[in-house]
Amino acid sequence: GALFATTLGAIYAWIAVRTDVPARRFLGYIPLLGLTMPLIIQAIAWTFLLNPSNGILNSLFMYLFHLDAAPFTIYGLWGIIFVAGLGGVPLAYLILSPALASIDPSLEETSKIVGNSSIKTMWRVTFPLILPALASVFLLTLIGGFGSLEIPLILGAPFHFNTLATELAFWVLYSSPPQFGFAASISIVYIAITLVLVALYIALTRKSFRYAVIG
Repeated sequence: GALFATTLGAIYAWIAVRTDVPARRFLGYIPLLGLTMPLIIQAIAWTFLLNPSNGILNSLFMYLFHLDAAPFTIYGLWGIIFVAGLGGVPLAYLILSPALASIDPSLEETSKIVGNSSIKTMWRVTFPLILPALASVFLLTLIGGFGSLEIPLILGAPFHFNTLATELAFWVLYSSPPQFGFAASISIVYIAITLVLVALYIALTRKSFRYAVIG
């Protein structure tokens, strides 16, 4: 989910900031709409769209292409990755758009003048300059993914696909009697993973000065 959010957010930010696509200002506001909707509402909304039994989009595809079964399902591993990735796009866009906007356009223009294509310019000029921001986005969305309960609880738990968050919630909220000791052992794993990721994030952001144009 973190990789999907970082990739999609980077592509969208590059289109909205570094190209002359029409309605650039309007495109810049679209990702912010995702921040107005809680993750639990997003997960429920996707069940209305891609539920294999009566999802709106599945019903539409079955009607248009005369299918006997639903072509998509939002439940399970890939559904969680998809919804969690889309939920992380606003954060990715907010962090990456200023980083992309701060790049001197003359660097990309010079790259194209000497014969590099747009893709090669993006890979060899733009990408290295925003590498610290990309790493920051990936780690922040990864940390948020480990702590996400709503999406895996709605899209994974009905089909017995559990994450650390849903396991922790089960032993505390749904087990009878509550197994606080077992939940505490899961929490230790949780804390260890989060501390490692936070340490990596701090190390990367402290060394961001190494990524600079020296002429």
